This record gives sequence, C-alpha cells and structure tokens, in this order.
Amino acid sequence: YGSASKRHLIDELEGDTALKAIRALCPLWRRCWVVLWVDNSAFQLSARKGWSKADRLNTILREILFLAAEFEFVIDWCWISTTANIRADPLSRYDEQRFLEHGLYKFDGINASHFNLRRHPDAGNTRSVG
Repeated sequence: YGSASKRHLIDELEGDTALKAIRALCPLWRRCWVVLWVDNSAFQLSARKGWSKADRLNTILREILFLAAEFEFVIDWCWISTTANIRADPLSRYDEQRFLEHGLYKFDGINASHFNLRRHPDAGNTRSVG
C-alpha cells in the first residue's frame, strides 16, 4: 500500500487484501469450502458473521458475498495470531525467495513442486485501497 493508505484503518487494509485475493482466486473455488486465515481479529470476526458496524468493512464484505454467490463457494474465516503467521513474514518484508524456500515448501509436509505456482502479476507493486 502507498502512503495514502495511512488514512485507512488496519481492518480495512486486511479486508481489502482478502478481497484482492478472493477476486483473483474465486474462479478456481466453484463449489468449494475455502479456509482463509486472517491475522486481524476485527476483520475476521466481521467476516465470520457477514456484517460489521463499520461501513468500510460492510462494503468489502458485500462484494465478497456477491463473489461467493456468483462462484458458489463458502469461506470459513479463521483467525491466526501474528506470531503464528510466520509464512506471511517474508512476504511483508519483500523477501519472496525466502517465502518460497522456507514458507510453502515446509508447509505441513506439502510438496510445493506438485502445485503450479506462479507469481501474481501485481506482486510487489504499490496499491491503494479499493
């Protein structure tokens, strides 16, 4: 996010990031149950119940609901503590190589070579909310 994002609360930034990922991946999720781990409890709890008192989050949640209806998937919103979310640390520090070497390859015994991994075209770019 760019410097203009300082005007946005962290729960909105977390929700916007989730929405960006959902937009990119939802065509692959038709008729699936998807578990999304979120390390911001304010957004996670709002997403889990499907609404928020904050309009900024409701806007994001509404779009996620429309995508879920269109592509017929269900999201199980789970919370993960920041300290347990060790796989996100290399990505937040722009160390994609460390993530690939130590993050995904050691992910609960999954062999990453079985996946068709590819970098998102926007990875590394500065973005704004929305």
